[in-house]
Amino acid sequence: MLNLHQASVVVVAAEMASTVDMLDSTYVSHLRTSAEAIEGLRKSGLPISQKHRFSGQLLAGQIAAREWQKQLVAAISSLQVFHKSSNQAETDVGCAAPWGTEFFTTGQAAPSEAETILVPEAD
Repeated sequence: MLNLHQASVVVVAAEMASTVDMLDSTYVSHLRTSAEAIEGLRKSGLPISQKHRFSGQLLAGQIAAREWQKQLVAAISSLQVFHKSSNQAETDVGCAAPWGTEFFTTGQAAPSEAETILVPEAD
């Protein structure tokens, strides 16, 4: 069993919720900026090859944000496994993200994630 401090569990849960919100806000901002930039270049006379390269750069940023989100979901799953394996398992910190009780309620890793989650052994 992991020995966690209740205050730490609450702080980490709040920080994860804040991180999810910041990621969502950043992603929305990037999408808006991308749309405005592409719209601004529509009749600019910029050669299609340069527009294509530019839109590819924007898309690469969106893919990177999606990958970051995927890793964050895996990290939240890991934290929930740690929480359920600790002396604070009964501490209700709420969901680490604003998805209510329908999301991440089991504290179990998905089979594809289970191989990458390490739960430290108790001393």
